Amino acid sequence: MVSLSEEFERTWVTCLIGIGLLGFGCWLLTWNEGRAVHHAHSLDETYQNAVILNLYDLPLDSQNGKVVHVTGNLLIDEPLTESEYGVAIQAVKLKRRVQMYQWVEERSPRTDDDDTNAGTFNSISDYYYVTEWRDKLVDSTNFYIRHGHENPREIPLKSVTYVAPVVKLGHLELGEEIKEKFDEFVEITSDERPERKDVKLHMGIYYHCDDIWNPEVGDMRVQFYYAGGTGEAVTIIAKQDNDALVPYETTGGHSIALLRQGNLNINQMFSAEHFDARLETWKFRGIGVFILYASSVCLSRILKIMYVNLKYNKYLKAIEDARKNYSPCENIKCSCYSHVISNDLEPFKNGISKQILDDIKSKGTKYQIINNRLYRDEHCMFPARCLGVEHFLLELIQQLPDVEFILNTRDWPQIHKTHRLVAPVFSFSKTADYYDIMYPAWAFWEGGPAISLYPRGIGRWDIHRKQLGFLGNSTNWSDKMSKVFFRGSRTSAERDPLILLSREYPDLVDAAYTKNQAWKSDADTLHAPPAKEVSFEDHCQYKYLFNFRGVAASFRFKHMFLCKSLVFHVGKEWQEFFYSPLKPWIHYIPIEANSSKEKLLEILQFVKNNDDIAKEIAENGYNFIWNNLKLSDVRCYWKKLIKKYAKLLTFKPVLDEKLIEIKGK
Repeated sequence: MVSLSEEFERTWVTCLIGIGLLGFGCWLLTWNEGRAVHHAHSLDETYQNAVILNLYDLPLDSQNGKVVHVTGNLLIDEPLTESEYGVAIQAVKLKRRVQMYQWVEERSPRTDDDDTNAGTFNSISDYYYVTEWRDKLVDSTNFYIRHGHENPREIPLKSVTYVAPVVKLGHLELGEEIKEKFDEFVEITSDERPERKDVKLHMGIYYHCDDIWNPEVGDMRVQFYYAGGTGEAVTIIAKQDNDALVPYETTGGHSIALLRQGNLNINQMFSAEHFDARLETWKFRGIGVFILYASSVCLSRILKIMYVNLKYNKYLKAIEDARKNYSPCENIKCSCYSHVISNDLEPFKNGISKQILDDIKSKGTKYQIINNRLYRDEHCMFPARCLGVEHFLLELIQQLPDVEFILNTRDWPQIHKTHRLVAPVFSFSKTADYYDIMYPAWAFWEGGPAISLYPRGIGRWDIHRKQLGFLGNSTNWSDKMSKVFFRGSRTSAERDPLILLSREYPDLVDAAYTKNQAWKSDADTLHAPPAKEVSFEDHCQYKYLFNFRGVAASFRFKHMFLCKSLVFHVGKEWQEFFYSPLKPWIHYIPIEANSSKEKLLEILQFVKNNDDIAKEIAENGYNFIWNNLKLSDVRCYWKKLIKKYAKLLTFKPVLDEKLIEIKGK
C-alpha cells in the first residue's frame, strides 16, 4: 500500500489544488452563512424602523433621517442621448453595447492511430476558424493558425452606460447608490435614422459596415438599452436624507436600500427581499458544495489512504504497541520456554506425594524412570503417541533422574481448576482453566493426525522442518498467491465464517472443508463436496495461512510458520509449550474466536493493503520457529521439565512391578 507521504510526493500538484479548493470552499460556505445571517438581521432591523411616507403629504421633513417606504412614478427631466445615432430617452440608465465582427478559433481534440507504431494512439487536435459578433476583443495572436485570421488590436468604440444626473420620486431625489440598482435593461428598437452615412440601421441595431448582410472582420454594430424609464412605478425603502433617498446604515454596519418595480406595500417588499436573499444563499451554498466536491476529486487518493489508515488504525496501533513491548528471547538451552515450565509447576511447589499420583493414575499412562531405565503401563491408549513421547525420553534417559509421572495422551487436558483436585498430569495442550503440565507433543516424532497424505500420522518434525524451511526460503514473497488458504475438517463451527467468506470472495480466500472420521454427507462440510487434503508443502504457495484449534491445539500451527507465510492464529485459549514466546502482531496475526465474516474480511483487507507489514510478520514467525523450535529444543525442554518435576516429588520412586520396560530400537 502506498503511504500518505509517497502519494503526496507523486501527486503534490493535484493535492495542493485540492487543498486550495477545500480551503476556499470552506471559506465560501462560512462567509455565505455569516452574510445570510447578517443580511437577515439587517432586513429585520430596517423593517422594524421603516415608516410609510406619502410623497404628496407636504412638508416631508417630518421623516427626515428615518427609513421610509415610498412608492410612485419616476420623474426624469433631462433625457439621456446619443446624438450620433439619434437616440434620446428619459430613463435612469442608457446602455450602449458595442460588438465587433471577429475571428474565433475552435479546437476539436481527436485520437489518431499511429501506423508506424501498431497499437499506439496520438492525441491531436483539429482547429477551425469562424467569424462571430463578439462583445470583447478576441486576441488572435494566440491562434494556432494566425495567417489569414488576424483580428484588430482594439475595438474603437467602447461599450458604455450613461446614468441620469437627476432622478426623482415625487419631491425626493434618488441617490447614486439607488440609481445603480436599476439593472433590468430593455432593448431600444428605434427607427430613427442616424446622421452618419457610414452607419446603417436594421431592426434597431446600428451597423458600422458597408454590407450588413456580409460583414467583414473589424466591422462593428451598436445596440441601445434603457433601464428605469420615466413614469415607471417603483417602490423604494431607504433613508430620507433631506430631499434625497440614500441607503440606510444598520447598527451592524450594513447598507440597505431596496428597490422594486411596481407599487408594493411594505410587507410585500420585505417578503420579496427575504425570498431573493434565500435564493442567493442557496446559490452560494451550491457553489461551495461544488467546490468541495472538486476538492474531494483532487484529494480522492489522499483521502482514501487517510480513510484506510483511520479504518485500520486499531491494527496499526496494535502492531506498534506490540513492537514497543516485545523483547526477543535468547534461546540458550531452550530458555525461551523456561517460564512455561515454572508456571506449570507453580501449583505443586509444596510437593507431589505418592498418594496424589496414585489417585490420578486413571487420567493417563503411568511412567517411571528408575536407574536410567524407562518403564510404563503395559496398556497405552494410543500406542503411536506413546512411542512419539518415548523416543525423546529414551534419547535423554542417561541424563534423567529417577521419577514417576502420569502422562495423558488424549487430545484434551484432565485436571480442571473448578475441581478440588490439584494434581500433576502431563498433557500436550491445555487452556488456563487446567492444572495440567504441558509437555512437547508426540507429533514432534510420530503419532500425529493420520490423513491420506500422511497415513502413518504427522511426525518427524526434523524432516518437515527441513523441507518446509527450504520452500520458505526459496519462494519469494512476491511469487506467493495473495490469497488466504485453509484446508481442514469441520471440528468446530468457528471455522464456518472463513469457509463462507471463501464462497463470497474466491479471489481473496481459498478455504474448504475436508472429510474426517465423522463425515457422513455434504452437510458435514457445510453443504459442499469435501475438498481434497493438501500437503504442508503446497501451503507454501500462499501468502496467508489460517490456523484454527481442533479438539485442542492444532498440530499444523508450527508447520505453517516455516512457509514464511503470514499466519492467522484463531483464538488464544489453547496452548502448547512453545506458544507463549510467539507474540501476536510480532509473529502472527491474532484472530478472535468466532469472528464474523465481516471481521475477517476487514483484517484480510488490512494485510493486503499493508503488504510490507504482512511480509515482516511472516518473516518474524519463520525466524522464531526456525531458530527456537528444533528437535534439540524439544529434547532440552523434556530434560528441564523432568528434572524440575522430579525435585518436587516428596518420595523416592520405587519400581512398580506391573510396569513394562521400554527399550530403544
